[in-house]
Amino acid sequence: MDNVVPHATTDDIVRLRTRFGTQLQVKCFKAELCARWMAQCESLQQLYQDICRLVTLTHPSAEPSLINHVGKEALITALSDGNFQLEVMMHEPLNVEAAFSYALKVKAYEQLLACQSTLVTDQDQGRAKHRSCHVYVCQVNGI
Repeated sequence: MDNVVPHATTDDIVRLRTRFGTQLQVKCFKAELCARWMAQCESLQQLYQDICRLVTLTHPSAEPSLINHVGKEALITALSDGNFQLEVMMHEPLNVEAAFSYALKVKAYEQLLACQSTLVTDQDQGRAKHRSCHVYVCQVNGI
């Protein structure tokens, strides 16, 4: 049997790129990236992954240094708390991974401090007990 390879016309290729490609959708991805905010119930991991996806779709052929810069700025901007944004900015992360790693640490430390400061008084015995709390601090890229 002969291997028959169908020949695509220019119109076929344009139609396929329009339907499945991202070239015509770059403006939509840019708008989505600019409007991206961290939802109240969203984790930092989910935000980071979505920012990375949008940056890649927005700049499909860009150099890694540009992608890292745009991703870092978008991640910091998407953080919902202004004080949290400022703290991550003051750390001066070099790329999106460093910003994400530092933000994870800050959130973990905040959870730890909140957990430690929450005391439940045992009224029967008249003493305070610490609430059990498990916080894991992750290190990414040595940060």
